[in-house]
Amino acid sequence: AAAARPGYWNDPDMLVTGEQGLTQEEQKVHFALWCIMSSPLILGNDPRVMTDAEKSIVLNRDAIAINQDPTGQGRRVATDGKAEVWVKHLRGDRAAVLLLNRDPSAPRRVTFNARDAGLTGEWAVRDVFAQKDLGRCNSSLSQETPPNSGWFLLLTRPTAQR
Repeated sequence: AAAARPGYWNDPDMLVTGEQGLTQEEQKVHFALWCIMSSPLILGNDPRVMTDAEKSIVLNRDAIAINQDPTGQGRRVATDGKAEVWVKHLRGDRAAVLLLNRDPSAPRRVTFNARDAGLTGEWAVRDVFAQKDLGRCNSSLSQETPPNSGWFLLLTRPTAQR
């Protein structure tokens, strides 16, 4: 991650979207992780046979904008057992946050502490895939997260432009 920059991004391989053994929620978190890591978004499936739900994941404008933001690669900033928090700082006083539950069988509460990512003050929170504003947070936010799932969030300073 330290060496990643425009023209030199890490490539964890192709995206596993479509009928390749992942649930819709697993596909969302998989795509979110690629976006946080600024990885090339290369589909590993036949887009001609994707469902509308699958297309909504890979064509999500906010997720693609996070992926394409040139500020650098996001990184994992916290772990707690099978719970992880990933953050990518973005232009315009914004940050992308992925609350990730890697446990295949149990829900977990995943907590993001702003100080872990060097963030201070108040932030507006938006769910990237639901395309829904969730309110505001200051020092932390916590979410009960289903198994093999996550929450992909966009944090914006209330005074910043989206």
